[in-house]
Order: sequence, then structure tokens, then C-alpha cells
Amino acid sequence: MSRATSVCVAVKDDPCVVTHFNLANKAKDLSLRWLILRDELKPLAEQSAARLRERGRSQQANAAPAPGAAPQKEVPQDPCAAEKGEEQQALCVVKRCLDEGTVLYARELGEQNHVEYQLGDWRAKTVSAGKLLVTRPISPKDREKGGGQHDALWLVTVGDQLVMHPSNLEAKQISLQHNRCTARASR
Repeated sequence: MSRATSVCVAVKDDPCVVTHFNLANKAKDLSLRWLILRDELKPLAEQSAARLRERGRSQQANAAPAPGAAPQKEVPQDPCAAEKGEEQQALCVVKRCLDEGTVLYARELGEQNHVEYQLGDWRAKTVSAGKLLVTRPISPKDREKGGGQHDALWLVTVGDQLVMHPSNLEAKQISLQHNRCTARASR
């Protein structure tokens, strides 16, 4: 089963489900496991597509433009699908799953160490074809009070499936305890 599709199902993100199911279904290397699980996932993707069509119809009915009004631009349903390039899309999905978790982890770490931590900006660095190192810096606000650096690192494999592998203790704790997409995240 496409991990990205499974994550989308777990967080009930209909546009994401449809997009990733279609991408996974077009893969050239469909494995036997995927073919079996696709039958399981297909009804969920069809239900998501039906909900999206219904939402689209109701939005069009409720938002009929006034005579002479300029047509409105269509807003993309899945913010990650709107990102340019695989790297940015993958970073978007990781942030969607783990951003809140990094905040909670930094708060817990601060309470444990009696030091206030601040979070840096998410960063992604390509390490090889289809693999990214995604980092979220977690550092003490006042270095003189101690605490040390606690950057969270994930190795993200991009392809027909997006897989997040925690690469250090901080990332593992966040993935295990504070991941919005825990149902299908790799640990």
C-alpha cells in the first residue's frame, strides 16, 4: 500500500488520498503486495473522490458569481500537491505529519531539562536520488543555561511511496509519540 496514500487516509485528507492513490496506481513497478492491497484501498479512494466531487458541487452552488464579477481562481485542495518538485512536496508532507509533534517534543524537553527550547526552520537536503535528509533544529534559547542541541533528523525516501525513517533519538521520540500520521509512518 502506498504509505503516502495510507497517511492521507489516516488523517482523512480526501484530496491527498485521491492524488496519491492515482500516482501509486500508475507506478511501473507494481508489486504483488501493492496489487493485493490496492483492492483494499480502492474503495477508500473512490469514497474520497465522491466526497470531493460532492464538495465541489456544493461549493459551486453556494458560490455562484455575481453578474459581471471576475471568475475566481481555483484553490488547490492539497497544499502539498501545489508544491514544486518532489523535494518540496516531501518536505510539506513531513511537516504536515510532524510539525506539531516537534513543538510538543521541544516543550516536553524543556520541562524535563528546565531549559526553554526554540525550534528552527525545517530543512531538506538531498542525500541521493530519491532520498532526503529532513531536519528540524531544536536548540536552547539561552545556551548559557545548558540544554544542548537536539536537532531531529529523518531520512525520507521519495518515490511511489513516501517513507520517513527517524535518524536519531529525537526524531524517533517525535515519530513514536507525536506523529499526526502514526497509522502508517515507518519507525
